[in-house]
Amino acid sequence: TEKKEVVTFTNTIYAYERLLSGEIDIYFGAEPSKEQQAMAIKEGKELVMTPIGKEAFVYFVNPQNTVNNLQVSEIQGIYSGKVKNWSKLGGGNDKIIAFQRPKNSGSQTLLEKIMGDTPIMEPLKEDVPEGMGGIMEQVADYRNYENSIGFSFRFFATGMNPNSNIKLLAINGIEPSPENIASGSYPFTATLYAITLKDNPKPTIQPFLKWMQGPQGQ
Repeated sequence: TEKKEVVTFTNTIYAYERLLSGEIDIYFGAEPSKEQQAMAIKEGKELVMTPIGKEAFVYFVNPQNTVNNLQVSEIQGIYSGKVKNWSKLGGGNDKIIAFQRPKNSGSQTLLEKIMGDTPIMEPLKEDVPEGMGGIMEQVADYRNYENSIGFSFRFFATGMNPNSNIKLLAINGIEPSPENIASGSYPFTATLYAITLKDNPKPTIQPFLKWMQGPQGQ
């Protein structure tokens, strides 16, 4: 018999494709981007979003950076390209290297939400080899230079892929601590969802979602 994986880990973009195609029943992650919502509508599917927990969206820098806190408006300034030097934010006289994530990834979708109507500058790009001697351009991965800034979900930065060489920033003076995330006082607290399709007929889905929201699941 064919061995089927019960739980798999993929990126946000691929997970939504698998959910819409019916290959998987439940996806655990951040809210879908506008493009992913449109993709569901186009395929005649309705996404059901069951909140199951809270996570923090964090910004991080190299520990050598003297900046420990940023205002939301300063984040918007950096990622719009208007604020280009750390000296404007109380740091050293260094050019800000601001890394982004690929379009439709969960964290890039949250950056877009934080930026609101403020346009985001073009992301840093790099050329990478692509089979048979070809080259493709992609959004550059975070590099921990002394003047870099990047973002992620806290779990990726501290739990799944712990990196002692980065420093999480406080936002509006509030640290992304478990207590501040639980209370919602940290400004970039994100809801994590169990996302399903409304027309999935499997009878086990609803009891499972209910259990996830109950004391044991929590």
